[in-house]
Amino acid sequence: MKTTPIVAALACCVATTAFAEGAHGKIKICRAALPGASTAAVYVPADGTYSAACDSEQECRKFIVGVTAGAMLPAGVGTCATLSAVILQDDGQPITVGQSLVANWATGSLVSHTKVIEAFK
Repeated sequence: MKTTPIVAALACCVATTAFAEGAHGKIKICRAALPGASTAAVYVPADGTYSAACDSEQECRKFIVGVTAGAMLPAGVGTCATLSAVILQDDGQPITVGQSLVANWATGSLVSHTKVIEAFK
């Protein structure tokens, strides 16, 4: 099949736009050490997604990352799990190390905080 210059140019633009979406990085979810909070082991689902946490001025970025595999968050106060993640929805700005994330899945009794620990590339 022969492609025309217009089709080739369109394919190039689509590939360039899709570069950011699908970029891989790492996130770390840690159990918050709160009195009375559950400290039992909990499964972090493979289909769980995370969005940007809003800053103090309520500026909220519009990106979504998803983990590439589920993992167990070990029992105990302050335990953490590192998860590989991929960008599912990009907002055109880099997702930086230290960026706080909010879980978009039912966390049950788990009270945690999640941060980006490896830049998405």
